[in-house]
This record gives sequence, C-alpha cells and structure tokens, in this order.
Amino acid sequence: MSTRLLYKAFFGRRYAPIVGVTLAICGLYGGYLLWFICQRYLPGPDAAAWHLAFLIGWMLCSFLALGRIPDALFTNRRLCAVRWLPVPGTLLVRLTLGHLLLLQGGIIALVFWGFFLHAEGGHASLLRLMLACLLCAALADLGIYLLALLASRVLSARTLGYGFIVLQYGGFFLLALLSARTVLRLPDFSNLSCAAALIAFGALLLLCAALSHVATARWYERGVAKAQQFQRQHRLHTAAPSSIRHPYLLLEWKRVLRNKELVFYTTVKNLVTIALLVGLFHQRVQQLLPDPDALILVLLSASCAINTIASTAYSSDASRRCYAFLPIDGARLFLWKVLVSAFWGLPLVVLVWLVSVCVVRPAFAESLLLLLYALTSALLCAALGVWLDQRMPRSPQSTNELLHGNLSKVCVLAAALTL
Repeated sequence: MSTRLLYKAFFGRRYAPIVGVTLAICGLYGGYLLWFICQRYLPGPDAAAWHLAFLIGWMLCSFLALGRIPDALFTNRRLCAVRWLPVPGTLLVRLTLGHLLLLQGGIIALVFWGFFLHAEGGHASLLRLMLACLLCAALADLGIYLLALLASRVLSARTLGYGFIVLQYGGFFLLALLSARTVLRLPDFSNLSCAAALIAFGALLLLCAALSHVATARWYERGVAKAQQFQRQHRLHTAAPSSIRHPYLLLEWKRVLRNKELVFYTTVKNLVTIALLVGLFHQRVQQLLPDPDALILVLLSASCAINTIASTAYSSDASRRCYAFLPIDGARLFLWKVLVSAFWGLPLVVLVWLVSVCVVRPAFAESLLLLLYALTSALLCAALGVWLDQRMPRSPQSTNELLHGNLSKVCVLAAALTL
C-alpha cells in the first residue's frame, strides 16, 4: 500500500489547494509583520530578534503538535478501519509525525523568511538557527507522543480520554507560561545556532526516536484499543417536572444569547467608542469641560447610551412575528426587555465608573452619587432605546436591524448627552 493511499485512509481528507494557498499568504504576511515589529520596537542586535522568532516558531509548532498528535494517533475514528490492514503501528506513527514535521517546517520558514531576506550577512547563522528550531520542534513532537503513549499505558479505557484532554490543555498552558518566562530573558539567551548545540539536538532527537520506536512496537496497539473504547459516561437521571415562572424573562434572555454578536462584538465596539470619546474630549472638548466631574458625567452618559442590546430589542428578535398570534402582554414584554438590556449594559457602565473614579479620585460621597447616577442613567437609556426600537418603522422586505439599532443608539446618545 502506498503512503498516499494510507494517508487518505487514515485521515480521510482531500487536498484543497485554495486552503493551502490562503494559509501560505497569511503566513507570509504574519512573518513579515513579525520582522517589521522586531525591527521597529525591539532595539538591540539582530540575534535578539532571531531568538524571538525562534521562540515563536517553536511555540507554534508545539501547539500544533499538542492538538494533532493525540487526536490523530489515538482517538482518530478511522483507526478502527486501518488497524485491520497489514500495516504496523510504527508506520502509522512515522507517517503522522513525518507529515506533522513537514507542516512545522513550513511554519518555521514562514516565521523566518522576513529575517532571512533582510539579514545583513548572517544567512548561514540564520539557517542554522532555523535548523535548530526544526530539531526542537521534532523533539517536542516526540515528547508529546511519548507522554500520550505513556498515558495510554497507565490510564484505563474509562479515563484515557480525560487524560488526553488534561495533556492537551495542561501542555498548552505550560508552554504558554514557559514561553512568557523565556521572552523576559531574551538578552541572556544562549547561542543555539552553533555546531555544538545542533549536534546535541541531533543526538537527543536520535535517542528519543529510538525510544519512541521501541515503545510504539510494544504499547501502541494496546493504547489505540483503549482510546477507541473510551466513551464519556452519561449518568441516567430523571428530569424533575418544572414550570416556567417568568416566561417573558426567558424569551428576552434567549433572544440575547441566540445572537452572540450582541454580547461579544458590541462590547468590543462599545469599548472602542468610549476610548475614542475619551480621546476626543481630551483633545477638542477639554476647554469646554475643564471640570473633571463634568467629563466623568459625559462619559457615563455615553456609556449608558451605547447599549446595542436595548437599541435592537425588537429588530433583533426573531420571534416578534409570533407575538401577535400568542397571548403575550406587550407591556410586560417591554418591561423585561428594558430590565435585561440594562443588566447587559451595566458591566460597561461600571467599568467606566471604576476607571473614572480611579483616575480622578473624587470624594467617597461623590463616587457613590456618580454610581447612582450611572445606574439610573443606564436604566433610563435602556428604556428609551427599547422604546425607540419598538416605534421604528419597518419594511416587509427587510428588518434593517443594523440601521434601526444604529439610529436608536444615536438618538439615545444625543438625548443622554443633551440632558
């Protein structure tokens, strides 16, 4: 059986050139951006920037190995079909790790290509550093594989899947912590491109490869059998009878959670808007508002007004067409929309209040009054935004959710700043 056929039977994936080209373009851009950042913001010799690229390349390769090795070699469902073929386990391991090493070589090349093009005379040293990074990535692959093989040997079939999860997530956080500590010691980084370091890495890689070959021949088949037998245990329980006590709260809560954009993206946009308003007030309006308390009031009013969940309370509700055919009280629905919108807008308001109090440091009584003003304004702005979105005319062809939300938000912002 050829290697290509075995790889297709093992992974079941078709080669998509457009995906490879897209990832290569993104990698080229990321490598050039890394070189530009190092040249612009990392003063000192080129060796420090090269070592930073070495660390980033090795970290990316290690993260890729953590994600792929346990899934491909142990929990892959296609292993059940491949195991019946006359294919030894060592061949599967070599095939998977070899393909992973090719991907890691491409990642390292994309990380270093900007430094290689703009290196002034040190091409040989940079090539040796890239080779050292590839050897370290191969060592990380073998280390992760040996840890996964040891887990399959020690753990039972019931707990092996959880062991792989702990290995992947624990290894991710451990590598992130190790990389962060190493970045702080970049000036003291030893030279990894010398011949002695390459020989040491090569010898250690050969030793790990021999150990992996012996362990694979003895333990791999049994470990795969355990991993394939793992099933998450589901406890059988009888659901207790329950009743919905607050149906309007449930409707509005599900409306917000169904649309993830309202929760995540709008929070980022609101933070950016607050930052822009702070810059605008400091640059252009500082003469009009010399009092810091007035500036805090304006920022609190703006943070209360830009509540996208309130300004899209009806336009983002996919169930609003059904309300006319159901015995739903419009006033109670409006009340819960206001309360839920104010609740989701409070974290931003409290954050702006905390930052303002920490920067300006007013008196304790003034801080409490500002907090009370922020909470009251958040509730009133949420009510005004929900009311404007409810009264906004809609065409039957389109809901114009984005237009309605932005118009309601602008009107609420203008009213809050005016008052």
